Order: sequence, then C-alpha cells, then structure tokens
Amino acid sequence: MSAPLRVCKALKTVVNTCTVGGPFVREVEASCAATGVTVIDVPISGVAGAKAGTLAVMVSQDQSRIVQIIADGTRKQ
Repeated sequence: MSAPLRVCKALKTVVNTCTVGGPFVREVEASCAATGVTVIDVPISGVAGAKAGTLAVMVSQDQSRIVQIIADGTRKQ
C-alpha cells in the first residue's frame, strides 16, 4: 500500500479532479480498491471555462455509486 493510502485509511471515496491519463487513473483505482476505497474520476474543464465561470465537470463512475455518494454526503450527521 502506498504512503498516501496508509495515511487516508478512513476514506471511503477519493474524487480525482486532476487532469491525468487513463493508465494513471486505473492504477490509482486498483490501489484504492484493494483497501475498499472508491475512486471517482472527475476531470474539470480548463482555464477558459474557469475564467468565463462556465466550468464543465465530467464524472466517470457507476451511476448508482454516484447517487449513494451524494446521499451519504448530504445526510445530516
């Protein structure tokens, strides 16, 4: 297990908003899956969108998992 994953033992989900290639994302997904952590690849459009206030967010994950994560995140503690 890599050092970042050892530090983040309590995590259930990692949301990756970095612009990285598919092979890297799959490597991170495999490492995280071994520890029970779900990775969601969420690239965000670039600088022009940020300047214009029109960022686009693309989500790559099973729809039922996304719905569950949103429900978990909005549940009152």
